Amino acid sequence: MINADDIKILIKEGEGLTVEFKERFTSRIDEDIVAFANTKGGIIILGVRDDRTVSGEKLTNDLKARINSVARNCNPPVQVKIKQLQNIIAIEAPQGEEKPYSCSSG
Repeated sequence: MINADDIKILIKEGEGLTVEFKERFTSRIDEDIVAFANTKGGIIILGVRDDRTVSGEKLTNDLKARINSVARNCNPPVQVKIKQLQNIIAIEAPQGEEKPYSCSSG
């Protein structure tokens, strides 16, 4: 699992093939989960804007349940790892073994 130092480096490097920044959670996060599952896997970082500034996001039980629900509703379901790191949330979506993956958003 990723740690706080790794996250700082990823934020400095910016978005790429395996890193996606989101200012806050939306149900459309399923598109990113599916994209990572269909490729090499990746990390979605909640609480970071596209310009790399940290807005912050707090992981509550409700938010964790919503993220897991979105991942489970992918076809086939994706098992994500969710972790609070300081004031941001890291969601690790692994490379899938049952490609192709799809979601309700497309």
